[in-house]
Amino acid sequence: MNVFSEALARALPLLLRDPMDLSGAELSQLLTEPVDLADEIHRLWRAFPSRWQEVVRHRARKAELLRLSDDELREGLWRIQTERSRVAADDTNDELPDSFFEPPPLDSDEHIIGELLRERGVE
Repeated sequence: MNVFSEALARALPLLLRDPMDLSGAELSQLLTEPVDLADEIHRLWRAFPSRWQEVVRHRARKAELLRLSDDELREGLWRIQTERSRVAADDTNDELPDSFFEPPPLDSDEHIIGELLRERGVE
């Protein structure tokens, strides 16, 4: 899954060159949708290095969880989901942050266990 667009992938090598060295076509390519490209570059800049660190943590934790059996993984996922349900039920004043309802982070046990179970064909 690519996090960023093909347009950004094509633009980055051009952006690393001196604008005086770019051809007219290359300059036009960069300036076709400068606001969209600038927004995407900003998202890339904001994601670095945290997104890359998240991937390192994901891989390390996945290597640890690979050792568990299917039943152990299912049990772990069940415990996580049960606790999330309990927390949501206890939130009578609607005080949980919006992030609670977003998909789990890439480096979370919930995400990794779900990924492993899907890879193993176990649900």
